[in-house]
Amino acid sequence: MVRLTSHSSDDDQRRYREAGEVEDLKQHDPLPIFANRLRAAGLLTTELEEQFRTEVKAEINEASKRAEAHPEPDVANAERWVYAEDSD
Repeated sequence: MVRLTSHSSDDDQRRYREAGEVEDLKQHDPLPIFANRLRAAGLLTTELEEQFRTEVKAEINEASKRAEAHPEPDVANAERWVYAEDSD
C-alpha cells in the first residue's frame, strides 16, 4: 500500500512527487477496489457504506477525545521499552 497523502500538515508532497502520480496510485487503492467488488456482489449499498463511515468516524472521534483527555506522558519515560534493558 502506497501512502496517498503527505506525511503531515507541514509536508507538501508536490515537492517530491510528479504531477498525477497520486492520481495514478489511487487506481490501485485496495479499499475502493474491495468496496466495488462488494457492490458488484450485492453485499454493499451506498446506505450501508455511509452507515459504516459514520460509525467509524464516531469511534475515531471518541477515541481521540479519550486520548486527549489523558495527561501528557512523562518525558523521563520517552525511551522506556524502546531498547532492551539489562536483566542483571
